[in-house]
Amino acid sequence: MTCAARPTFNPAQGGEDVGYYRMKEGTRQLSVRDLAGHTRLKLRAQGQGSSAEVSGKDMVAELKEREMRAKDKSILSGKAEPSETASSVFEGGGGVRGVLENAQRDADDVVPEAESDDDSSDDDDEDETAELMKELERIKREREEEAAAKAIEEQARLEQERKEAMLRGNPLLGGAAAAGGAMGVKRRWDDDVVFRHQARNEPEAKKRFINDTIRNDFHRKFLNKYVK
Repeated sequence: MTCAARPTFNPAQGGEDVGYYRMKEGTRQLSVRDLAGHTRLKLRAQGQGSSAEVSGKDMVAELKEREMRAKDKSILSGKAEPSETASSVFEGGGGVRGVLENAQRDADDVVPEAESDDDSSDDDDEDETAELMKELERIKREREEEAAAKAIEEQARLEQERKEAMLRGNPLLGGAAAAGGAMGVKRRWDDDVVFRHQARNEPEAKKRFINDTIRNDFHRKFLNKYVK
């Protein structure tokens, strides 16, 4: 049996003093994580809804009071229905202010005839402005559609021209006419240099594989380089 796992055997066991491998007597040092926590039971403080406070409250009265406040707030904001407004006002307790607010609002809603005519003319102007804006949006949309169609046509035209240029530029596909009347291949600038294609005459080294660490080529080169 191998003994390679012995250094990690004692830490794997666990204990009070594992790091020093002393199992005879435990250490007196304690980690902060080993200390006891939450040694005192937490109780509800004053104002946190203890059982005594809950038993002394009238939940029904508080609920009705909150409902009345919500109804009065909806009356002041003008979001309640007329039937709901009347019922909330005359159900007693804090509805007088709502009645006064409604009366003031009704008085403000009375508009003279001249002002009503001005309002009607303003409404007509707003309708005309809305129609003009709709027409402007329609014109803008039509122009955008036309611009998009033109862009697509231009892209298709450029693609067709590119394909035609590629066909004309290949002498094998277009013939001599496509190549400008000459089928000769253009020579490179370094065709006439002196040392061109010198590697063609070099003997090609054949790669071989020998499954032996002593007789393979790498070992022979190593011996020739560092031993001889």
